[in-house]
Amino acid sequence: MLIVNVLVNLFQAFQSFKPIAYEYEIVSPNDLIFDSEMNEYGRKGWLAVSCRRASDSFDNFRYEGIMIRKK
Repeated sequence: MLIVNVLVNLFQAFQSFKPIAYEYEIVSPNDLIFDSEMNEYGRKGWLAVSCRRASDSFDNFRYEGIMIRKK
């Protein structure tokens, strides 16, 4: 009987389990105010997953970042 109760409790716990949902955003913060823009994203709950220096076809350089936060 104890095993049945444990199994029922485990089943009920898994029924209520919901995976964490995330949202993503690709950003290109301005070089001159990079720190303040990234800090603003952080205040809004965003976390930088990846950030790289990128250039366009005119050799203009910027950062590109992939941001993530819980929905």
